[in-house]
Amino acid sequence: MGNSNSIPKPTPQEVEQLTKTTHFNKEEISKLYDAFSKIASASGSADGKIQPEEFYESLAITNHEYGKKVFEAFDTNPDGDLSFSEYVSGISQLCERASVEEKAKFCFGLYDADKSGCITKPEFMSIITASLGQMPGADPALVNQIAAQLFKEIDKSGDGNIKFEEFLKAASKNNNIVKCVEVHVEHIFAH
Repeated sequence: MGNSNSIPKPTPQEVEQLTKTTHFNKEEISKLYDAFSKIASASGSADGKIQPEEFYESLAITNHEYGKKVFEAFDTNPDGDLSFSEYVSGISQLCERASVEEKAKFCFGLYDADKSGCITKPEFMSIITASLGQMPGADPALVNQIAAQLFKEIDKSGDGNIKFEEFLKAASKNNNIVKCVEVHVEHIFAH
């Protein structure tokens, strides 16, 4: 097992860059580093990166299909693990400080599995059912019904595909569409 001392601290330049590109100040980035190093140390990571299983656990993601999609969205250089900057950037996109548009871009990327620029009904149903299915006692039939209704409401053109503009417009009217992926950083800072 590694320990938090083996996890390389970000350089002052990296911290400065993160303060410019995320919603966090230097003190918060330091707290996020503490959380990150605990997670990476728990995985025994020698290179100071987070593996998928530890990521799911750190964000209380119980549905691994959903967790895998979120992890892949954070893992911007698709190497199968998360660096500190990927972790902070991902958390920033999902924190309560992020704009609806930032969260919508992140969510749209999750839903658009084939990266075609449109969300198909099967793609939408897959992520919504995985996300809502995490809720204790969720009724699968009800989850499918809610997902189908939501798809119909968002697909204003009725063409069976949701374009980003439709998704953003719907998220702006009903932020619950993107709130399901919101991360409360105070919970991370408290640990």
